[in-house]
Amino acid sequence: MYIPMGPRTLISGLFLLVFLFSCEEKVSENQADYFIKFYGSYLDDVGLDVDATADGGAVLTGYMTREDRESDIFLMKVDAYGNQASWSPAFFGDQGHDEGYAVKTLSDGFLIAGAVTDTATDHFNMVVHKTNLEGSVQWSWELESNEDDDKALCLDIADDGRIIFGGYRQTNGINYIYSALLDANGNFIGRTDRNKENWDMKDIFRFSANEFLGFGNATNGTKKQYLWIRFNSDGNDLGNEELTSDNFSEELKDACQAGNNTFYLVGNGVNSTGTTSLVHLKKLENDQIIWSKNLGTGAQFQGKSVAVRDDGYILVAADKTIGADNRNIVLFILDPNGNEVSTKEFGSTGDQTAEKIIFSDGHIFIAGRNAYGGNSMITLIKADKNGNIWK
Repeated sequence: MYIPMGPRTLISGLFLLVFLFSCEEKVSENQADYFIKFYGSYLDDVGLDVDATADGGAVLTGYMTREDRESDIFLMKVDAYGNQASWSPAFFGDQGHDEGYAVKTLSDGFLIAGAVTDTATDHFNMVVHKTNLEGSVQWSWELESNEDDDKALCLDIADDGRIIFGGYRQTNGINYIYSALLDANGNFIGRTDRNKENWDMKDIFRFSANEFLGFGNATNGTKKQYLWIRFNSDGNDLGNEELTSDNFSEELKDACQAGNNTFYLVGNGVNSTGTTSLVHLKKLENDQIIWSKNLGTGAQFQGKSVAVRDDGYILVAADKTIGADNRNIVLFILDPNGNEVSTKEFGSTGDQTAEKIIFSDGHIFIAGRNAYGGNSMITLIKADKNGNIWK
């Protein structure tokens, strides 16, 4: 059963001394418009998704760990300066390990997609949760699992207000790609189970008024490949394709839409010898790969998320391994043809990882985690369009 949780104590702070930047300028003590902030209790808290809000701030979801080491889905609202709303964060969960994977801002509230632990079976159930603008629950929808883990990883809104979400369902430990429809009040309309073993859906976008395009992974043996799948607003399959690579096993992490027919896909891959991890970025236009780029040299990189600026420049958030169990967040900025323009690196002490990057109203937001000593806090970076966090 899915139960909204009450308030709890939350520590938030601005700990800029933890981070060093790929720039010689000093961080201003008076910075406000752009920042790096950490939120949480340092038990094991992670920001998995972020969306912009009309006031220039952001809303985040992910999971926050309780003292009993189980976790709850959270909804956190911050203003343009990273200050939390009076009601934030709101918590939703039961007695197990619950996770929020996607958040969407609406005119009258927020949507969260994720997974909650069914205490009767000890497996994950899919969940979609609708709140008002103050984080209070208006409705919840949950798909009960029998013996395996089911997760809702992404969502979008149709023109008529219907909610479409995707992820995977498990049968005997094997993932099957899954999508379903709810109306604007959370009533179940229908679902589509596709008989594709070891497929999952990472992102979903409204492609036209009545069509959606989902992106995910197809696993063939030990090799992973990007895939896309098109379906209409009734959930009917309109075609799919695996985007293969001969030399790499590629795992999609994120996608973004740059126009009705243009998408950027990012993930990571290991070459045929298994020795090098690179960021893989692809441009997809009219269902065709226009170009593919590998980012990152001389270190182990993982592509985590991608966004596009209003001038067409591409933003890629990645993790860079800098030592035993430590990583930094790297921001790659590329021109519309995929040529690297600049990079920014955030991190020094501990393990800093990115989960989601977005671009809104001239600003970059990156959500992730800051781990030290085995535990972590939620990270939120707000930067200008070039990745600078001070003026």
